[in-house]
Amino acid sequence: MKEVFMIENLEQLKSISDPLRVKIIHLIGMKPLTSQMLSEELNIPRSKIHYHLKELERNGLIEVVKTEQVRNFLQMFYRPVAQSIIASPDLLLKQNESEENSFLETYNIVLDEHLTEEFKEALNNLCEQFEKKSKGVSKVKLHLSLTKVE
Repeated sequence: MKEVFMIENLEQLKSISDPLRVKIIHLIGMKPLTSQMLSEELNIPRSKIHYHLKELERNGLIEVVKTEQVRNFLQMFYRPVAQSIIASPDLLLKQNESEENSFLETYNIVLDEHLTEEFKEALNNLCEQFEKKSKGVSKVKLHLSLTKVE
């Protein structure tokens, strides 16, 4: 399982915005579960659980990690694709792209926690250096977000 999955589009964001789906992801994050197990745990009909699992799977947020044949039925065990699922900081910016105002680049990196302060200091120096060079004429806006993940 990956440490972090970055939500990159509105369909994925919409998929995870349902409170029941958040509960499902939380439960299968503790241990892989089937739709029947989730149905019993949440006291919700299995058909409803199955629908939500398929939506989460279709959007790449969960995956089948094991299958078991039980009589004539194939049980699928699900888990999240990552320990943490977070929305990309530039998700909404990408939705407003146009030819005149195109999105230039996205960077998603994971740092060791002990490097964070050094990275922030170097980044701050780099930003100041290029801000001075730009002479106040803004052609590109830079948005950065550092997010701690477990």
